[in-house]
Amino acid sequence: MFFESSSSNHYQQEEEPHRYGRKINKEKQVNSATFNSEYPEKRLETILKGLEDRVQLGKDNLYKLQYQRSDLE
Repeated sequence: MFFESSSSNHYQQEEEPHRYGRKINKEKQVNSATFNSEYPEKRLETILKGLEDRVQLGKDNLYKLQYQRSDLE
């Protein structure tokens, strides 16, 4: 019986820092979302610009692959 309770306590002691870390990460996410929501237009414009750049790179890569494929045929 003593062995079981000591192993149970050991598990709880190991688990506690993980819970604390998750709590801190959650608080950081909430604080970040609150901070970013003050200027949502600028943040969304930045995200949109990044997505547009990625789409353009994808189109360029697709064009290059189609061009290379036509050379092979």
